Amino acid sequence: MNEVFKSREIKLPLENMGTVTDETRYEKEFEIQNPIYGDEKMYQKYQNT
Repeated sequence: MNEVFKSREIKLPLENMGTVTDETRYEKEFEIQNPIYGDEKMYQKYQNT
């Protein structure tokens, strides 16, 4: 992968593009996964962390 970046003159390391911090990670994950898996599964998951 690095070779492809170099051949296309993409400088490494790439700039951080994250929109989620350690503090908001669980909230964002819940917002995305809760509609898919439901309240019960998400509640169980967060009880185990």
